[in-house]
Amino acid sequence: MSTPDHVALPAGVARVDDWEPEGDQAHYRFIVGATRPLTDHPIRVSVHAFQWSDGTLDNGDILSPPGIAIHDVDADMPLKSDQARELAAALLEAAAEFDRWVAEAPPRRYAVPS
Repeated sequence: MSTPDHVALPAGVARVDDWEPEGDQAHYRFIVGATRPLTDHPIRVSVHAFQWSDGTLDNGDILSPPGIAIHDVDADMPLKSDQARELAAALLEAAAEFDRWVAEAPPRRYAVPS
């Protein structure tokens, strides 16, 4: 079983995991967008998705749909008002990146073989 050589990544991808097999023919990889940290706080925001070897993004039928993650939330470290505004801006940027990834990905034409 060979892994795909030239599958385009969505714009803005910052981290790409290795290809993993799914069944006899398909492969997928986990991709993560830019990390958006807050000033003087551990919270970070990023977009993530599973990409199939045909360039499509998993829609949740097999693995998990694309999503936006908020990392390192800690109830013992509340946000200041300026950090809350920064988090809101980071979430809006991540939402725009998410929408671009989904809009630019090839349409799913079939169920990936398992």
